[in-house]
Amino acid sequence: MPAGSLKRDFLESLTDSEDVNEAIDRLEKIGYRTPPHDCKDGLFKLGCGLRMIEDYYDRSYYTALRESARGRSKPAKIYRTFIKRSIDVLNAKNLMEFMIEGFDASKVESYMIPGGEALPIEKLQQLSVMSHEEALKEIKKQLNSDLGGVEAKSANFIAMELDKYLMEHSGKLSY
Repeated sequence: MPAGSLKRDFLESLTDSEDVNEAIDRLEKIGYRTPPHDCKDGLFKLGCGLRMIEDYYDRSYYTALRESARGRSKPAKIYRTFIKRSIDVLNAKNLMEFMIEGFDASKVESYMIPGGEALPIEKLQQLSVMSHEEALKEIKKQLNSDLGGVEAKSANFIAMELDKYLMEHSGKLSY
């Protein structure tokens, strides 16, 4: 879905790629970093689909965002807070999706993005061994939101409520 800096034609060309490696090559040509070989190899050895590469690009993106948010001004502080909360929301969405789908909890850390504030990696690891219902209760507590009363039955509904939460939270950050 085109929504960022990539043009629709380019995104469509990615879907027309012969295989994952061709799509990665196309991304490299426009400046995206090359995923590590274990990430590419993992697609086939671990049966992880595109998840490993998608998560690699997410981590790269949020790392660059965190590094760009320097300064002591109030806008810079607001921006850093927003980035941290965005990371919390993305990690919460991924964790709930993994848990509802029965993903191996021992692998959760490798899919999470460091830098969240309310849900640091250590907390996410603790949540990953709970039932998904208990984990969702704890996420709500950590984010100080009932997330629209959503229950832990559908990863899609949880993701939508987390996105709404992020929009509402960002409105509270303005100065």
